[in-house]
Amino acid sequence: MKRRHPQGFASLPVVSALALIFMLSLLMLLRAGMLDRDGMAKAQLRADYQQREEALLRALVAVFPQKAIASMKGGYALADTYSWSTIFAQAQSMASVSSAVSPALLSQLGLEGARNANGADTTLPLETTITSLSGVPGVVTPGTTEYAGVFADARFAGKIPPLLDMSVTLQQADAVRPVVSTSKIYNVQTPGLLADVTKYPLYNFIPYPNIRFGYATPGQPVVAKRNWWAFAVTFGTPNANGTKPVQALTKYYVLSLYELPSQLPIEAAAFAQIGTHQDGTDWDASLITISGGVYADQLALTDTFGSSRLAGKQSVSLSKTMTLNGTDVGNDFDQPGVRETLQAQSRSDALPVGLSANSGRLTFLPIQRDTQFLQRAADIPTTNTWESYSSGGEKCAITVKATSMVSLADQTPTTIRVRFRLTNNTDIEVVLQRGVNWPTLLQAGGGLIPFQTELTDSNNSCITFYPTLLNNWLVSQGGKPVDSSNTIHFRTEAAADPLTVLPAANPPLPDTMAVII
Repeated sequence: MKRRHPQGFASLPVVSALALIFMLSLLMLLRAGMLDRDGMAKAQLRADYQQREEALLRALVAVFPQKAIASMKGGYALADTYSWSTIFAQAQSMASVSSAVSPALLSQLGLEGARNANGADTTLPLETTITSLSGVPGVVTPGTTEYAGVFADARFAGKIPPLLDMSVTLQQADAVRPVVSTSKIYNVQTPGLLADVTKYPLYNFIPYPNIRFGYATPGQPVVAKRNWWAFAVTFGTPNANGTKPVQALTKYYVLSLYELPSQLPIEAAAFAQIGTHQDGTDWDASLITISGGVYADQLALTDTFGSSRLAGKQSVSLSKTMTLNGTDVGNDFDQPGVRETLQAQSRSDALPVGLSANSGRLTFLPIQRDTQFLQRAADIPTTNTWESYSSGGEKCAITVKATSMVSLADQTPTTIRVRFRLTNNTDIEVVLQRGVNWPTLLQAGGGLIPFQTELTDSNNSCITFYPTLLNNWLVSQGGKPVDSSNTIHFRTEAAADPLTVLPAANPPLPDTMAVII
């Protein structure tokens, strides 16, 4: 009789334990692989969102200015052509934020059946939803007092620029279409406003933003008004109608439009050559000094002549290495690597020389309207809000009109009409006439009047303006002093005396009255 030995049964638990360990190890490896895959997918999704965000913001900055101008030309009337919903739709279309790769492009590349590694590219277009801060699509939340309650939310409190104020009707319109208006003012003193808003409600002292455009040093007070609108953008497809959703991400943005009255000693709408005369000779550095910044669409310099900042729209050309605001800058300042080195040396992203193209989230739009810039609204046959807003002559507190001349051949003024504001905030006109109440410099009292006439060496008729005499003369007439009446507009008025006053022409006629300051 054979005896059985149970040794094989004793090894069964060992085999089972080893199998369980191997299985758990495989499960751990599988879990680790799935976690890595999930992390990579999330990283890819974040990168995708970041690229879409950058493309959308760049497109928005490109689309917005012309729409704001169109809104002004339309008198802020309701219209789809310049509504916020249209602005956002055009920006999204320009940025192509709804799909990563089109089916047509995939077909051309022969990748129809390939697995797409882009976690944000689904069978449905990726949704990019733009709403107000309250979640209303197609509108924004204006940075005005009417919406102060929205900005009191804990998510936004203490993080917003100073609020602006205007009529409730315009504030409500501002949520649907952009409103840029001189009636949009500051009326509450906040830390972001460095001047008294009761004296300076339209433009105030505000810190220059930290951007890569050298109009001013970041943080430096500049005279400006910051129009702004807040909105929310949600990237992703949380509700995909039966298909797998894509993780949604909501971010909040502020779109700003800075109105900057010119504060530069030199500003050119086209090409500016600094340091060289037209005949090729160099400027005399002992006679010429520039204090502040210089801007032009295209700028070329042989020396800085004391200027601290340079800004260009298309190009800035330096003939040699120059020192700007303590930083040595060469003509290669905008080359990759050089720009970053200069930023590291200056410990700032904003260099003293820069191009508006350096930052896709910024556009610099000088208002240049040729001779129309010198006109006032009353001189323009048909006006709209934009024409009135963009006319520099309209902003002048004092106007001087030549209403009669010696003759059509001699455009020396014999009568001028000066309009200015009195201390009681009413306007007054003072008519100065030769032989009546307008003595010449050689006659008694003539040296106290800031407006005189003379002929140049080339026999050009001129009206001469003496700025140092203006304040005392205004005060003697009951007018406001020059600290509030510090802009002046000169022009002729042919309609007042067609027999002696030449009509305005572009370009000016040889006999047209000139102005000497």
